[in-house]
Amino acid sequence: MRRTIIILATLLLVSACAFNGQHSSSAKPSGKCDGSKGATTTNVFYGDGELRITPISRIKANSEFRFKLKPNDKKTDRFDYKSVDVEIKFKPDDESDSAEFIDIKGSSAKATDSTLIVCVPADAAKGDVYEFFINVDEVGKLDPRAEVY
Repeated sequence: MRRTIIILATLLLVSACAFNGQHSSSAKPSGKCDGSKGATTTNVFYGDGELRITPISRIKANSEFRFKLKPNDKKTDRFDYKSVDVEIKFKPDDESDSAEFIDIKGSSAKATDSTLIVCVPADAAKGDVYEFFINVDEVGKLDPRAEVY
């Protein structure tokens, strides 16, 4: 019995890591994007001296691109990171593809299930690469990208 529990726990941990930044066709739609087929969930970790995200997320056309906000739970004298604003916005100088759909702002405290969602357009072509910024107030800024596959 103990061995079975250990195996199941290991599989759960491995599967949770395997889908960060990867598309899942079986993801239940949030209802935000009409007719979406699946979702890509990318974790955004941030806090005191920390800002991490998967550098390249894999998305599909006509799906949800979800940003799961994971603030550091430790409060400091200055900040409660759950209430800090996170802005996710396309790079204005991105000449390769139109990424205007990536434009959302919120905080872990205000977002439903600590998740910000944008809708990937149905006309996103395989191979398109969308560049965007993630700016976390009082923490920092990163410039990851999303690739349509």
